Amino acid sequence: MNVWKNQAFTVVELLVVIVVIGILASITVVSYGSVTDQARATDLSSAVGTVSLGFDKLAASQNVDTWLPETAFGSSGPNLTQLLNPSTVSSQASAELTELRRALPSGVPAVSGVEASWVYRNDGSVRSPTACDLQQTGPLLVLTGVPSRVAKKLDALDDDGQATCGKVRYDSSTLIYQLSFSQVMN
Repeated sequence: MNVWKNQAFTVVELLVVIVVIGILASITVVSYGSVTDQARATDLSSAVGTVSLGFDKLAASQNVDTWLPETAFGSSGPNLTQLLNPSTVSSQASAELTELRRALPSGVPAVSGVEASWVYRNDGSVRSPTACDLQQTGPLLVLTGVPSRVAKKLDALDDDGQATCGKVRYDSSTLIYQLSFSQVMN
């Protein structure tokens, strides 16, 4: 008498279990990626807020009520890493940037999983994104190297969720974060 014959799993039952486990694993992996991107977007939002606060403190220390033009730092579109390094700017600019360095003592904020280059722009020109009903001018940060998934989450977190309009604008390779606005209706 063979007792094991009635107690064994069939091949079909084993395949069903394997397929169910595979489906559950794929759902978990997709959810994890989404949560990771959301965390990176939150970190990036915090980092941009820190940089924004640094520039606010810099303007306050110089008794100006507007954001400084990019040419105040001796170059057009200065890289924040260079601005925070006293040896890469003139001694006069270095003295003026003391408050920004105090606000950002660790340098440009690092965002886990995002290798971005930060550039400050404030040339006073009007930027009119094609999909917007407003013209926008004012200081902004240009970040290259931000994955589009993270940029999309940041846009949903800090703005209107439209890639080409508003405070956060991005394409496949560049994220533009408007630090403050001067808006003029078209």
